[in-house]
Amino acid sequence: MSRGDDNCYTFWDTPGLNEADDCTVSPQDAVHNLLDLVKDHGVNLLIYCIRGRLVNIIRVNYDLFWKIICMEKVPIVLVVTGLEGKPDMNEWWEENEKTVKKMKLVFAGHACVTSWKGKGNMYENAYKESAEKVWELVRKHSIPKPWRMTPGWPVQAKEKIVAYKARLAPRNIVVFGQTGVGKSSIINMLAGSSVANVSPGAAGCTSSNQSYRISHGDDNCYTLWDTPGLNEAEDGTVSPQDAVHSLLDLVKDHGINLLIYCIRGRLVDIIRVNYDLFWKIICMEEVPIVLVVTGLEGKPDMDEWWDENEETVNKMKLVFAGHACVTSWKGKGGMCEDAYKESAEKVWKLVRKHSTPKPWRMTPGWPVQAKEKFVAYEKIYKVRKFLELARSIFSF
Repeated sequence: MSRGDDNCYTFWDTPGLNEADDCTVSPQDAVHNLLDLVKDHGVNLLIYCIRGRLVNIIRVNYDLFWKIICMEKVPIVLVVTGLEGKPDMNEWWEENEKTVKKMKLVFAGHACVTSWKGKGNMYENAYKESAEKVWELVRKHSIPKPWRMTPGWPVQAKEKIVAYKARLAPRNIVVFGQTGVGKSSIINMLAGSSVANVSPGAAGCTSSNQSYRISHGDDNCYTLWDTPGLNEAEDGTVSPQDAVHSLLDLVKDHGINLLIYCIRGRLVDIIRVNYDLFWKIICMEEVPIVLVVTGLEGKPDMDEWWDENEETVNKMKLVFAGHACVTSWKGKGGMCEDAYKESAEKVWKLVRKHSTPKPWRMTPGWPVQAKEKFVAYEKIYKVRKFLELARSIFSF
């Protein structure tokens, strides 16, 4: 294909990188096709086409093909399609440029276009304008000599793929605590939308472990786990035994990168019991744990809670990697919205700073070690219900 200049261009139409099961090409075959293209012909320019919202798969495909396969050696430009009917197609870039940068997507150039003339050619002028925009990118950014894989490419690419896979694996963040402390509200606050059901009462509405995949514009992906209340008792939806068994299943099946312990109100003894039960016994003190204190809406300075209670926390021998004093409620008419936004950033800061790259999982020797710890704790906690709960863990 030529465009009236001194160069001739070959455009390669490739299979979709995430066509999935309902399309004609598997993701593996699509990537292999791209690899063959690079090996056999070389590449002078990459045109990355996207449409719609900036979802996480866009970043994954960008990293996979430009950073890993092409080793960041080939110019890459962005073409945003599907903008027919927009009075100004360039508005897409103005509205999304910040998000593109947050996702760490770097392009040599971009074009916001329509690739459809519309019914009765109603978008023909925009179509012609779009063609010229893309041609301008091609003429300006395609390099004279194609980049080809070097002899050392397989080793370098394999190392990058291993590192990238580790980064793509979601970090499991377990939110636990008593019923009614606002665990589901914390998850909604972090997600920026109502993804988890919230109960207006004290009985709790989370009857089993619920997971929510959330990203926050950094290199990592997070799965937040909403768990049943650890002490729902007779008026709740989940027995203490079932709540603990749900947490055990979560640890065994998925592993944990961070524990968020939510509390609200006074520092009563059950807070220490649950802390010891889950962090010291079940997680063997191997997982970072942070404290989130909820229900502080309306306070001029939410951090005062920590100033007033730090000494008691220390006396109770509750040790945390970090803490945040927050509100997980915007208040009537959004009167606490500023504090709510501040709270979200506080908790996200804890997540980013303290979640481990690799999840902790139970070791083969866990049952013996945990049982020994339970025996030791029987001497500390003279609470019949706790002892019943502890012993029930080894009943399955």
